[in-house]
Amino acid sequence: MPLQTLDYFTRGTLSVDDSVWDKPYSNAKLNALIGRHYSGKHHKVVQGMCLVTLLYTDVKGVRVPVNYRIYLPAEDKTKNELFREMLNEVLDWGLSANLVTGDSWYASVDNLKWVRRQKMDAMFSVEKDRQVSTQKACTNRYNKRR
Repeated sequence: MPLQTLDYFTRGTLSVDDSVWDKPYSNAKLNALIGRHYSGKHHKVVQGMCLVTLLYTDVKGVRVPVNYRIYLPAEDKTKNELFREMLNEVLDWGLSANLVTGDSWYASVDNLKWVRRQKMDAMFSVEKDRQVSTQKACTNRYNKRR
């Protein structure tokens, strides 16, 4: 689909996630893209490439990756900074969404406030020890998964 049809991508959901491509046999000294990253698949730190992806979906069945970054710890940008950078880019391109989702890694206060300033709703999972405020001056601590 040509870029001039970005108005087709409206009122959907933008989801951020990172994934690690295992590269156990690659020489990290010869490839700057290879590093040590935590893998949810293996539940430990592995050698590989970490890709942060922003995916657009909507109720019409559209599912399109709209932006990505390779996470390189040596570049002094966090995954959260990459997320905000990518989201800002797609909004500048004219893509609009009602909702932004992600896992607990992206549920930082800075990210949540930044999404709110973009006039979008957010739905992120949170760690079990996180304090959550659903109203001003009212925080609740959720210690159990249901």
